[in-house]
Amino acid sequence: MVEKDPEKPDLSPGGILKDFGRSFLDDAKFSLKFALVGAVIGAAVLGFFGGKYFGWEGAGIGILAGAVIGAIVFWLLYFFAD
Repeated sequence: MVEKDPEKPDLSPGGILKDFGRSFLDDAKFSLKFALVGAVIGAAVLGFFGGKYFGWEGAGIGILAGAVIGAIVFWLLYFFAD
């Protein structure tokens, strides 16, 4: 049985594609987690201010808008910081 050396990367076309796919999925998962954190923070902040100044309707609209805006802003921050 021949064992592969862990120090040497697999340079076959299948190995390169597998490595690229794995790193792409890891990056996508992390960026979506980052966007989720932004959505929660944005929903909390805008929901609080919307509820404080405009009542329950303002809180609902603030939560929805904050989730969308927070997710987009944090997602873009992740990609610009990289």
